[in-house]
Amino acid sequence: QGYRMKKLTIGILAAGLFCGIAGTAATDAKAPKSPKTPKVSPDKMDWSFLPPVVAEIDGKKITRAEFVKDIEKQLASASGKVQFSPQQIAMMKMMAGEMVNGYIDKMIMMDLFKKAGIKPSVEMAIKAMKENLAKRSPAELQQIKQQFAMSGTTLDEVIAKQAKLPQIQDQVAYYAWLKAVVVPKCKVTVAEAKEFYKKNSKLFMPPVSAEDPYCPSHILITPKR
Repeated sequence: QGYRMKKLTIGILAAGLFCGIAGTAATDAKAPKSPKTPKVSPDKMDWSFLPPVVAEIDGKKITRAEFVKDIEKQLASASGKVQFSPQQIAMMKMMAGEMVNGYIDKMIMMDLFKKAGIKPSVEMAIKAMKENLAKRSPAELQQIKQQFAMSGTTLDEVIAKQAKLPQIQDQVAYYAWLKAVVVPKCKVTVAEAKEFYKKNSKLFMPPVSAEDPYCPSHILITPKR
């Protein structure tokens, strides 16, 4: 309430941008098989099919180089040494428009974080993950530790690794921003909540139809040891 998102002016990618991405033609059954195309690492991918300026936010141009640099960082941190097949590369090219929109959203959020004095970091991510784990029961926490131990690692090592991922840091910063900026402005009384529920009770019920009038569920029971 009382909060206004910044006005966006998104540069539209050239019409037919992805039309040139076509599958290879079918070959004669008797023709010799062509050699396998080598896989490509994230930092070697060719993004030249994108226009030099992929978007514009409040008059500020977002260049292809900026977008590619961020994407390479995201892919490298999430995939490690994994390389992409030609099919996977073609899929990412087809999704490039959505990826650009996601980058724009990220840039807007980063600006909002900065204004709120919130800076995504490894330390913030580690703290948030440990706080969430602290809410679990001792039995649950022990089970999680045992599962990681079976895979040859520890919970602390997993947390440290996850905290280095930019997407994890951004997510933690996002929730910190919501808590610090948005939530204080949202004042809802118990009476208002009850009134909303009363008027929109169907939103809180599972979908039921004549063909499937029941909603299956299950109960988990932890045996005593």
